[in-house]
Order: sequence, then C-alpha cells, then structure tokens
Amino acid sequence: MTSQCDMGNREPEPCRKVEGSWLLLAEDDDLFASLFCRFFRKRNQERLEVRQVRSLAEARRCLSRSVAPPVFAVMDLNLEDGSGRELASALTCPHILWSASPEPGVRAKPSGRPALEATVEEISLLAEGQ
Repeated sequence: MTSQCDMGNREPEPCRKVEGSWLLLAEDDDLFASLFCRFFRKRNQERLEVRQVRSLAEARRCLSRSVAPPVFAVMDLNLEDGSGRELASALTCPHILWSASPEPGVRAKPSGRPALEATVEEISLLAEGQ
C-alpha cells in the first residue's frame, strides 16, 4: 500500500482515487506531516493508508475522488485556504482537530517525539475501532 506521505521532498501527487481504509491528514506543515506519517506507518505497518493534503481544496478533491470515506481524519485548524473546522463539519468519520494555538474544542498539536508517538498510538486505536 502506498502513502502520499512517502514522497520526501517531491511535490504531492494529485489525490488519486483512494480505495480501502485510509486516514485523512489535513496538515500544511510538511515537516510535522512527515513525522506524523513516519510514526503512523511504523505503528500501523501500512494497514491504513495516510493521505496528506495541505488545504481545504485538496481535502475536498481527495474526498470526492474516494471510493469510501476516511475511517479517521486529523486536521490542522489553520490551513492555507481556511479553517479545518469547515472540513470537520463535512466529515462523517471520527476526527481530531488540532492547532499549535489551541482553543476550546481544538487539541494542542503534539510537541516533541513522545507526545507525537502517544498521539499516533491514540489515533491508531481509534481508527482501528472504525
């Protein structure tokens, strides 16, 4: 199973038709997204594909081209073209909304390796339950 998160420094491929179980990661911080994907892949052994998008527009395009909705979504509150809240309200799957500057209803973005690993573990367990 491939992951858009495997792309290294290359530009992302257009969000192709996604089949099977997948997690939507709406995150415009490429370094943070890369670390999240690395820890998530290590924890999940490629059982769940991660599709990273950087904007609301990319997320909408990815969702519209998917055979099935994501089993879970992780979204940054502040994306380059709007709020992750807009995306969250359109999803039918469980999700986490986070930000470096949390506010009510928004989690603090994990800071540091232990916090990120613990968050990936939590998200993995929640996604597996879907």
